[in-house]
Amino acid sequence: MYIKNSALIILLAWSASPMLTWAHGSMSSPPSRQFYCKELRNNGGAHLNDPACKALFEVTPNAYYDWQSFAQGNANGNHQAVVPANLCSANRAEFNGVNATRNDWHVTEISPGADGKYTFIYDATAPHATRYFRTYLTKDSWNPSKPVTWADLEQVGDSSSFSAQSQYTWKGMLPTRANSRQVLFTVWQRSDSAEAFYSCSDIKISGAGTPPESGNPVPPIFSSPWVNATGSVTSITARSPLPVNTIVRLREFSSIGADIARYDYKVEPGKNSASQWSYELAKVINANSATTRVGKRDGQLVPQAVVSATENAIFTKNTARGSYYEIEYINGGNSIDPPGPGNFPAWKVSGGNYRAGDKVSHGGRNWRALNAHSTYGDPNWAPGIAQNLWSPI
Repeated sequence: MYIKNSALIILLAWSASPMLTWAHGSMSSPPSRQFYCKELRNNGGAHLNDPACKALFEVTPNAYYDWQSFAQGNANGNHQAVVPANLCSANRAEFNGVNATRNDWHVTEISPGADGKYTFIYDATAPHATRYFRTYLTKDSWNPSKPVTWADLEQVGDSSSFSAQSQYTWKGMLPTRANSRQVLFTVWQRSDSAEAFYSCSDIKISGAGTPPESGNPVPPIFSSPWVNATGSVTSITARSPLPVNTIVRLREFSSIGADIARYDYKVEPGKNSASQWSYELAKVINANSATTRVGKRDGQLVPQAVVSATENAIFTKNTARGSYYEIEYINGGNSIDPPGPGNFPAWKVSGGNYRAGDKVSHGGRNWRALNAHSTYGDPNWAPGIAQNLWSPI
């Protein structure tokens, strides 16, 4: 597990008040207002180009630092009692900017799958057992120029319970509305605590009726800040099961080969199939990195990890820095060859342009480049000979 500032996390967990614990989260697909704006700000300050997000963090800066804390500690299912007004901020004054009545909040277009259901995804920075996720949709009588109230909402979904997870996914139906632009209000009620979390997601339901009147135009649908990674490793591709206790590590390098970050998943019993360990590693990365994301975009703003051996692509926000990635497999403290069939590209005695971390095959073995370099016909630079350039895998 990739852990940062663990001492600080322990201290905060110990000193937190009974009102709110260190378990947090928010809707990521379709993204809540605070989740979307947080993602933009993490993308090199791109929120400055979004009027609604810019205003949100100017008025209520805590909405950025505590985007996952829109909660009431004593809800226990009594949501209208603990959040009688200011629904989008969970009736918390320090997040009040998210309640602003604006027509330029980011709108996410959603459409049903082949089964007629919509997929909802919720990211949790600290996993906890869940009683339910309850979704509400604004009625056609809702006036976008006024704050969302309980009277404006119709309950449209209630998920099943979940065990503690870092990311929750469920499916549900949405009713047709005359206006395609609506607000999806989501409640996350924990089962291991009375605490509940609240969020508003601005959505456009694909194919649902006519657009709003000209006085309430649908804001443009922004493109995702996440771009596909480049380099020799662009996905978490699992070719075979792994032995239990194997450590799978994704390493992130800068364009000059500096080691930026490492994300580890130690394979657990029952989770060693190719599709499962790929998914578990992706979840570790998504929970611990603000600049790297692994999963399947599938038309969503934020790529989401999926249980698949081949569909967890790597996305990055570090395009200016030129990050690239490598995967290591460690068992018993030693690096092991990547599982499954296939070799790395053959080493080139001439015309090879290698970066630190690149992998090649040579002399019946696989090798990893230790430094960035190019080859110009000198066989003494070959793996197995140039020990300062290559290390066996």
